[in-house]
Formats: sequence, C-alpha cells, structure tokens
Amino acid sequence: MAGKDIPDIVKNAFIAAEDERFYSHNGFDFKAAMRALRDNLREGRIVSGASTISQQVVRLIYPHERTYKDKIIEIFRSGRLEENFSKEEILEQYLNRVPMGNNIVGVELASIIYFNKSVADLSVAEAAVLASLPKAPGQLNPYGKSRVKLLKRKNWALSRMLEQGFLTEEEFKKAMDCEIVFNEKMSFPNKAQHLVDLLIARGTGLSGKHYTTLDSNLQKEVEKALNSHRARLASRGASQAAAIIVHNPTMEVLVSVGSFSYSEKDGGYNNGTLAFRSAGSTIKPLLYAQALEQGYTVSSLLEDVLRRYWTPFGSYSPDNFDRKEYGPVTMRVALGNSLNISAIRMVEAIEIEPVYQLLRRVNLINNQRNGAGHYGLGLVIGNAEVSLEQLVTVYAMFANGGVYRPLRYVKEDDTAADNVFSGETAYIISDILSDPSARMLIFGGVHDLNFPFRVSLKTGTSTKYRDGWIIGYTPEYTVGVWIGNFDGAPTAKLSGSTGAAPIFKDIMYLLHGNAYPSSYAQPENVTVTGVCGISGMKPGPYCNYVTREFFIKGTEPVETCTFHKNEKYFHELPTTYAGWIYEKNKQVSAGSYRLKGFSRNLDNVFQEEQINDLISDELPGIRIKNRGQKENQASKAAKVIVNKKDHYSVGAETENRDETYIYPDNRLSITYPLPHDRFIIDKNKTAQIIRLETSSYRPIKYMDWFIDGRHYARTGPPYHTYWKLEKGKHSIMAVAPDRKGDSIEVTVE
Repeated sequence: MAGKDIPDIVKNAFIAAEDERFYSHNGFDFKAAMRALRDNLREGRIVSGASTISQQVVRLIYPHERTYKDKIIEIFRSGRLEENFSKEEILEQYLNRVPMGNNIVGVELASIIYFNKSVADLSVAEAAVLASLPKAPGQLNPYGKSRVKLLKRKNWALSRMLEQGFLTEEEFKKAMDCEIVFNEKMSFPNKAQHLVDLLIARGTGLSGKHYTTLDSNLQKEVEKALNSHRARLASRGASQAAAIIVHNPTMEVLVSVGSFSYSEKDGGYNNGTLAFRSAGSTIKPLLYAQALEQGYTVSSLLEDVLRRYWTPFGSYSPDNFDRKEYGPVTMRVALGNSLNISAIRMVEAIEIEPVYQLLRRVNLINNQRNGAGHYGLGLVIGNAEVSLEQLVTVYAMFANGGVYRPLRYVKEDDTAADNVFSGETAYIISDILSDPSARMLIFGGVHDLNFPFRVSLKTGTSTKYRDGWIIGYTPEYTVGVWIGNFDGAPTAKLSGSTGAAPIFKDIMYLLHGNAYPSSYAQPENVTVTGVCGISGMKPGPYCNYVTREFFIKGTEPVETCTFHKNEKYFHELPTTYAGWIYEKNKQVSAGSYRLKGFSRNLDNVFQEEQINDLISDELPGIRIKNRGQKENQASKAAKVIVNKKDHYSVGAETENRDETYIYPDNRLSITYPLPHDRFIIDKNKTAQIIRLETSSYRPIKYMDWFIDGRHYARTGPPYHTYWKLEKGKHSIMAVAPDRKGDSIEVTVE
C-alpha cells in the first residue's frame, strides 16, 4: 500500500509505540539502545532490543537470530537503508511488511481482517490496537485469551501518542472511551497467500468481488514441484525457493509461489517473488539487445580477456564463472555462455548510460536516485538488485516481440504497452537463448538446460552463490525460478544451473508435457547468411568452420574473413591479447593467433632487436631511461603510496608518510598487467618483455612510469611502454602530471 494512502493517525500510532525518535535518528537510537543494554544486563539475557523502525525493516528483509553479532550487522544495514531511502519510504515499507499475528502481514490486511474496514477508515483507538500488535503478534491475539493484554497495550499506546503530541487531551479521552469491536475470525483458504498479500498491499480488491488470474490447479502443481526439491536444496544450504508463471499473450500471472510454505517459523511469509536480490547475469540479454539496436550484430567480436578498470571504490577486474578467458568471441558465444568479461567489454563499447536508461525504462532500477555511475560497469553482472517479478516481466517482453507490458494479477487489470525493442532484436535474442550449442563452452551438456523443444532461457548466480536464478520462455509462457535464503546467506555453491534449473525444467514439462510449444515466426526483416564461425566475417576460401547466423537486413558482414588468409590459419590480434595467447599456446600447440607486429612464435615475441622499432612505431614520444639514472623529484613523489590495498594512488610527498590520501578524481589505471600477476621466465630465451598498459579517463599530455621506485619512462598517448622481465617482486607505477596515478605489484619467477 502506498504511503500516501495510509492516514497520519496510523503512522503516528506506530511511531509512538515503536520508535518515538524515528524522524530524528539515522537508523539507530543510541538512547534506546543504552536503556535496552541496561535491561539486558540486569536480566542476563536479551529481553529488549530497542530496535528502530529502520532496524525492523532490515530484520523483515534479512531475518536473523537475536545475538549481539547479528544486532551489529542489523545496525549497519539500517544505516545503509537510511542513506538510500527517505523516512516516508522506510515507514511505508515497515507498515506493509510488519507481522500482525494470525499470519497477517501489513496494516491494510490487518485492518480488513480485524475490523472489516480499510486502514483509511480506522478510528484512533483502532489504529492504537494495530500499533500494539508488532510488540508480540503471537501473544497479543485479538481472538484469544490475550485480548485483554492487547487492549491494555492499546491504552498504553494511546498514552504514548498523547505524550508525544500526536493527540490532544480531548482526542485521548475519546479514544480511551471508544469501544473496540473486532470482526469475527475469518477462515481463509490457504491458496497463494503471498499473492493475496500482494494484492491487498497494492490496494487491489479492497471492495467488491474480484477475480485473480491465478490457475489454482497449476498453482498447486507448482507448489508440489518446488517442495519436491526442498530436501535437495536444503542439503546445499538453500532454505527457500520462489516461482512465477506468466501467460505471455495476456501477461496474466497463472502461478505465484513466494516460498516453500507460508509460515512465520521458517520465514516463509516473506515473498520471494518480490524480494530484491542481486541480479547476477540475468540482465545480460538486455545489454546485448541494446547493442543490436545500436548496430552491432550477433557475429560482432568481443575481447574476452582479463582487464582492470578504475572505479570510485578501487580497482575492478571481472572474471568469468569458470575463471577462464576465451579471447575473441562472437556475441552469440558471449551471451550463450554468459561470459562476464565480454559483457563488460560490450558495456564499454555501447557505454553505460544507454544501458542504465534501458533498465530504468523496464523498471529494473529500484532506486532511481542512483545514477549509472553508482552501479558502474558491473550493472550487467550483478550490481543491480531486482525481483523475480520484475525479471519475469522483462523476459516476457522478449517473448512478445520486444513489447513491454506489466503483469496482470486480476482480470480487471488493463496494462499499457511500451515497444522497447524491435521484433527483429527480440527474435535474435530469443534464438541465442534457445541455442544449446551457443552455451557449450561453460555449460556443456547440462541436462536441466536442454529440452526436446525450443526454450529460451538464462541462468544467473550472485556473488558467493547467494542467489540462483533461471528465467525462460516459450511463445506461450514465461517461467521464473529463484533459490536462496531470505537472510542473504550463501549456499554451498548452488548456481542458477544447478539449483534453480531442475525446478524450472519440472515446471516447463508441466506446461508443455502434452504438446510442444509453438515456434516464433521469423520477422521479414531478419535474414540468414553464412559467416566464419571464428571471425564472424564473410567466409573466405580458407574458412573451414562456416555457420549460419541471423542478421537484421542491412547489417550482414561484407568484409571477407581476415583470420583465414591461408591454409595455416593465424590471425593478428592487439597486444591486449598477449596474456591469453601465451596461456593458450602453453595449453594447446596453437599457432592460430599471434600478436600484431610480432613473429608467429610467441616465445620470440620480445627480441632485443625488435623493441626499439616497436616503440618508435607504436608509441611516439616514449623515452626509456637508464635504470641506473638518479632519482628525480617525480620518482620521490611516486614513492608516496597512499592506499595500502591492492589499488594504489600516488600523491606528493609530505611530512607524515602514513597520511592517507584520497583522490576521487583519479581516472588513471594500469590495465596490464593485473595486480599480483605472476610471470615465468624461460631461461632458454635471451629476452622476455611485456607491454605495460594504462587507461586514462581524462586527457593528459603524458605520464611517467616507475619500476621499483625509479623513473623508467615518460610516454605520450596511448601511454604504453615495454619492460624486460627480471626475477623478483616488482612495483610498477603510472603517474600523471598532477602526481595522481596507480600502482601494482607483480612477481617474476
């Protein structure tokens, strides 16, 4: 229920009873905490928690035990909540989530059940009754022997409202004299209780008769399907699961299961379809759809090679799920295998702002006060928090040809349409997501991702395996499954493919077991043409792996493959691929790729006689200094390392060597090598040299390189230089003219 629809008298009653300094504290009430500490020490146990409303919201989202350690975590999270949401937003969340006894959640539902009226129509005394329940909803039951206790606490709540100025003396006396008439205890069918709570919370069905879109028989079958996996998930540390089924043509929600069971005992009253969790990789289809809309194609090559990026929070080096690099890959391979490195490169290519605006457009940005910079490049690999409900709505958009429409929970709902993507883009993305061969690199032949019919699907896994997702669709249905823990605890390496996918498969067979789904009609503006499976270009006479690919007409490749110029097949790649080529050539005797400008044999890449020519050709203005040169002022400045972690900044020398410097405008970052990289010297080779690379997000005339505190080189754009490997541990620093920069450490063995 929207906060504006809850009357002030109800809000004031809860503030008076639960958190009198709600509007003045920052999530933690020190005075109340000291009082609670005194009481707890006196009793020798926790008898009072002094939890603010903000802390209670945190506890409702992340249930935990009543220990001092958990209390500290709770306080920290409540502070984060206060930083990101207004007081009114926090209060709204509390009043919609607070347990009110008898498996009732939220003030609106409690008002209807206990008093047969909307919360907007409550009297002052009735509001005080509701405000009394959260203290002990199980012990203050309006329908039990404890009703007397409840009415006594109601009187106490009214006195608190008087003391805090929410009531006048006259209003107080009138409320005290008011007779409380409870509605007869209602018996509810225990069907889709989470959905009922949702509809009431959103103000649907408050009067008259309404018909939900729910398929009760299918709901029951899906609940059984989820519970059949409960023991398996529990053995791997996942206590909950949730699922949604949507009928794509109508956007009607046929099934909504929020947890294994609607029970306060195991936190089942929390609705897993609405909980905001890390999206993992589930947003990637949107990224690549945006790229297609901007002119990229399914055969566009991406650089799947480890890189390091600067962020306001330090260095950032995303890795793939299997900790491998795959070099040049097509968009189909990148999306099909959910490659993180490629996804970040794609974000770089099309820029983060259009991606962010797209996510806002389809309601995947839940705190719109945070701009694109808040999420950074990791927006598409897990930095955003989304709900299962939101993801299912977005994937149904692809099933519906790029047209976005909100979900329908009741028959009377009428949803507006937004044509987000072209039908051609939606068709191509759907084809990739339904292609088992496209995901063979990472997922291989994972049984639960393969069907005898076409299913477009995407898995997702959050950091430390806290959340496992799978969202998939056919032309008829979109199905979403989440597994994890409501308190955010990690699972025992349960991913989307191992944890959620088996449930998803059971549901898909429930829906399509008797008849295979229909097929998508290929749009007239989509054509099929042959491409080189390695380069994504137009096949040449030496291409031995040719595949057929979908293209929007006019975007077909016109350049003949440059990878396969002869029978020996090798292709020149930029030096950013150096580490990947080296590893690849070590593991397989491949001569398929080489670095641009170097000989085919990677071990002979860095010969002494070659280096000067390379430097003069590629990096004009570079000056290699003699290692025995005296230290100058720049080298002294470079020695002042101000951040003792993996990512360093460089500042001017001061009297206090331990002083910490923070330069929020620092945009210079060493991108190769990566921090703590290890290099192996082949003693049989005369010289082994690597290229040092940086990325600068602001224009600078030049930068200085320092090796082990000594000035090594001054370089102009693109700021790279070459360094001969020497045994030992080494610090490498890149310093801009304003003495700000970056530093890493590497080991040579």
